[in-house]
Amino acid sequence: MTNKRVDQVFSEPRFRQLLTDADTNAKADWDRTFVDDLTDRFSHYGMGMYLSPLQRHHLERIAETH
Repeated sequence: MTNKRVDQVFSEPRFRQLLTDADTNAKADWDRTFVDDLTDRFSHYGMGMYLSPLQRHHLERIAETH
């Protein structure tokens, strides 16, 4: 698998919701740092930022933790 731009994987509303959910759910230091980094990169690059399959996995894992 290869890195893909966010706009090739998610709609903008869906990706923003994932970031919001992950921000709410991130409790561990690593998760918090990871989400903060993705949020900063998204602010800078927008939907053109690249996301690896592993980054996508971690984002979805953190966002879905309840």
